[in-house]
Amino acid sequence: MKNIILLCNTLRTIKNIQRSAIFCSIIGGFLRALRPFVNIYFSARVIIILTSTKSVSDLVWTVSIAAGLNLLLFFLDSQLDLMECVHHDRIFISEHNSISSNLFAADYPLLENATFSAQANKYKEYQGSPFAKLLRIMQEITRGLCGLGCSIVLLLPFFKIAIKRSGDGFLHSPWMLLLLLGAILLFAIGICIASGYANKAVHKQENKFLDIKRIFSFYNRLLSDYNSGKEIRLFAEQNLIESQAVDELQTKGHSILKKIGDYKAISGASFAVIGAALGFGVYLLIALKGMAGLFGVDALVRYVGSFMQIVTAMTAIGMNVGNLTSLLPRFREFFYLAQSKATEGGNLIIETVERITFENVSFSYDEQGPEVLKNISIQIPVGDRIAIVGENGSGKTTFVKLLCNLYPLKEGCILVNDRDIRDYDKASYHKLFSVIFQDFKIFSLPLGENIASSEIVEEVTAKNILQKVGFINRMQHMPKGLETCLYRDCDSDGIEISGGEAQKLSLARALYKDAQIVILDEPTAALDPFAEQEFYRKFDELVGEKTVFYISHRLSSCIFCNKIAVFDEGKLVQFGTHEELISNEGGKYYALWMAQAQYYVNI
Repeated sequence: MKNIILLCNTLRTIKNIQRSAIFCSIIGGFLRALRPFVNIYFSARVIIILTSTKSVSDLVWTVSIAAGLNLLLFFLDSQLDLMECVHHDRIFISEHNSISSNLFAADYPLLENATFSAQANKYKEYQGSPFAKLLRIMQEITRGLCGLGCSIVLLLPFFKIAIKRSGDGFLHSPWMLLLLLGAILLFAIGICIASGYANKAVHKQENKFLDIKRIFSFYNRLLSDYNSGKEIRLFAEQNLIESQAVDELQTKGHSILKKIGDYKAISGASFAVIGAALGFGVYLLIALKGMAGLFGVDALVRYVGSFMQIVTAMTAIGMNVGNLTSLLPRFREFFYLAQSKATEGGNLIIETVERITFENVSFSYDEQGPEVLKNISIQIPVGDRIAIVGENGSGKTTFVKLLCNLYPLKEGCILVNDRDIRDYDKASYHKLFSVIFQDFKIFSLPLGENIASSEIVEEVTAKNILQKVGFINRMQHMPKGLETCLYRDCDSDGIEISGGEAQKLSLARALYKDAQIVILDEPTAALDPFAEQEFYRKFDELVGEKTVFYISHRLSSCIFCNKIAVFDEGKLVQFGTHEELISNEGGKYYALWMAQAQYYVNI
């Protein structure tokens, strides 16, 4: 029942993407089923003319009609084939767009889920669309059913003859016909079952191959990436990568592909042998009835052709029903990815922040994992500069992610303007924050779009901000100004920028958004303490009266801050001004400051 519901949902999805796709597949199957019967019927007619009337006009007329029908069916088949190609392309694009859109909109924790991430990556590696394959299967099943119906119609006179005994022995008895029909039915059922098992085995091996192919693709991108090219060459890592990727593909990958080929070859050969045996039975039965003088040569041609079409039709139905079972996991994977939508927030719209309060907030990334934050309670003054400091792994970044509502709270609550942040509309809430993470990303897009995070760029505003962050001179030397593409991933004329320049652009992007709260999550970790201090000094001038969080395990930002929150092993252990915290020689902040004091004595 679950599989039937899954198929109905899949067909409904195809209909929503391309309404005429299902209709075209069914009509295509019907027309392709008719073509062999045109030749069977008119071949018998030609034999009748040649053996009886011998009329040239009748012969020409019959051959002309046969040729015309074949031409018409060929033309219609070609047009449908073109339409199907268009439909399949649209379905493939829509299918992957649907998944991509949901990945963009999915809750952030879902992207860190190993199972979800592996499933999404594996789906991208699949060859072709399962929806397009379903349409082909529907077409082949329709073709088989129509072929079966046409064959039965043409064989009705033969069945009337065959149920009568035409001689002595079993071969001349009606039981021979029943045995042959039963064998064909069992053959179809057997094909359906065997094809299902074979396709499941092939699907399992294909999944293993996709895992290897994904590793190969990853390392292949590394080899062609100029950013990683320096380390690969200087550390002579080519052999390491080759052993990890190429050797794996050539050994395990080759073995898996061989198994897939063996499964397909064995099943195909088995079906061919059984089909040939059934064909022998068909010819034998019809030949015996013909030798008994029960029908003429024309009927012999019609009956043999129709009976063999029954075998072909039952084979097509059985194999494609088996193929359908192998697609069911793919449909489940699609709906799992496509329906993983973001959880809805509240309905309240928020435009300004007046108060921020954490009340007894504890958090762990996994239900069975350790707590990353432990019973955090703090009231954060809005409009101030707040430093969040602590050693690596103390919970600083997690604190910010929770404040930005990127993760759902499990214990405690975060209040903004005395309302739980879960009551606010997510889009309006996220507009309050501009965040520069340590692993910020500059995209291979035009300079202006990188700053505006949009295709619509306020040119004057963008240039003013680039002036403030010290990037304007670099922009003026770019051939297309704000429309110059960064990097060469998408544009061969793209401009390469340095790490320092990328950092300036991340700062420009945060300023362009003009959010009320700005968060810097260790964006200067790669800088030396003096360069870091200069970065913070300049940034502090640029943000004006905004609320700013400086997150770092180094303390150069603290001299700009009104308040300092000190984290240690997931706990908020201190909160106060620099003077208050440094005076407590037994506190964590004092220990951190003294450990780094050599860098800040002249700051």
